[in-house]
Amino acid sequence: MGFGGDLKYSHDALLKLQDWELRLLETVKKFMVMRVKSDKEYASTLQNLCNQVDKESSCQLDYISNVSKSWLLMVQQTEQLSKIMKTHAEDLNSGPLHRLTMMIKDKQQVKKSFVGVHQQIEAEMYKVSFPEAFAQYIDADLIKGKETEKAKDRCEKATMKLHVLHNQYVLALKGAQLHQHQYYDTTLPLLLDSLQKMQEEMIKALKGILDEYSEITSLVTEEIVNVHRDIQTSVEQIDPNSEYNDFIDTHRSSEVVEQEIEFDTSLLEENENLQANEIMWNNLTAESLQVMLKTVIEELMQTQQTLLSKEKLVLELEKKIEESSKTCEKKSDIVLLLSQKQALEELKQTVQQLRCSEAKLAAQKELLEQKVQENDGKEPPPVVNYEEDARSVTSMPHMACGKSHGEWRLTVDYCALNKVTPTLSTAVPDMLELQYELASKAAKWYATIDIANAFFSIPLAAESRPQFAFTWRDMQYTWNRLPQEWKHSPHHLPWTDPGCTGKG
Repeated sequence: MGFGGDLKYSHDALLKLQDWELRLLETVKKFMVMRVKSDKEYASTLQNLCNQVDKESSCQLDYISNVSKSWLLMVQQTEQLSKIMKTHAEDLNSGPLHRLTMMIKDKQQVKKSFVGVHQQIEAEMYKVSFPEAFAQYIDADLIKGKETEKAKDRCEKATMKLHVLHNQYVLALKGAQLHQHQYYDTTLPLLLDSLQKMQEEMIKALKGILDEYSEITSLVTEEIVNVHRDIQTSVEQIDPNSEYNDFIDTHRSSEVVEQEIEFDTSLLEENENLQANEIMWNNLTAESLQVMLKTVIEELMQTQQTLLSKEKLVLELEKKIEESSKTCEKKSDIVLLLSQKQALEELKQTVQQLRCSEAKLAAQKELLEQKVQENDGKEPPPVVNYEEDARSVTSMPHMACGKSHGEWRLTVDYCALNKVTPTLSTAVPDMLELQYELASKAAKWYATIDIANAFFSIPLAAESRPQFAFTWRDMQYTWNRLPQEWKHSPHHLPWTDPGCTGKG
């Protein structure tokens, strides 16, 4: 049972707990201040009483009186009690009250550090889950329909940018996946366990302060002894290890299904040559992949060096705290070590963040090295295969024709082209012969087939495309497939050949 395992999603409850404990410590401090003031006033009052009695009883009797002896002894003990109360008040002021003031400052620093580190790791989590490459990736697009040299250059640059962004997105995605696991499995639990450890250390320190307070304020009268016994009993019941058990049970986080970070395949709907979770190596990205690999290796080496130095500092600080704890003379002296223990916990948080960064960089390095090694010595494949430029000196008129169901279809007027195109002779079956053949079969079922987009299923030779060109908005276009309006288009349908539909 602990903060790291049970309070991952109870950040608000932890802040309320720290605020409540700070208010409690302030109340205890006010109580001790009033107790010191009360003891000093009580000691001063007793001393004034003794002085007044000495003045009034200055005349000596000429005989020995037992009542006088008892009274004198009572006055002397009262004066001694006054000195004891004054000493107790001074010890209480310089001991538990001073330690409690330091503890309040340390606890405020613990809360500030916890909030700062939590905001930092939350911001880092959001940053790696929604990287800048993701937004740029969505906005990236290829330039299509440009046939000039200038358009080719822009298309190549745009394609290179898209592939670079794709690689950055894949790397960021890999880092985000590891960071998420590190965040929920290690970083956040470690931060919460660190907070719990500091909370328990402060409870231990508070126990020492209250223990010393009870010793200073302890008197010998039966009534005060009973009061002290109750105070001592309540103080002894303080157990730092079980202090927060009820708090944890009350604010235990409910199970939340962590969202898996996966590649958004919808981004590839218009880019068939890209693959999900795959580094793209081609003539546009080969050089940038080498640069990325070099950068990742340098960052990984720097992170590992920093990690080693921080781990060494952790060991040194732990040894220093252990040695200092052995020299503590009083129970409340543990407060003097709280700042060092807080520094140790912050250093451990830094080490954990460096380990997380190391794991992300190592995974990205492995992904890049695998792709580079797979293609070592190979020529990067081209991304864009440009077709031959098909400029035409002719341009056919075009128009939009409405369909029966309300849609529009682009049509091109090839009358001029059809006039200069030699006519082909195509064998067309005789209708009477077809009817006779159908009747002789005596079939029970007949069917007709409407082949959709039949002409567009036949590719048009590159050398024939310029004659079918047309212009729209000062831009020349041509068909890559067989157009419908050309007079020889039906002759090129494959089912006009008897071998495509059956025996002739």
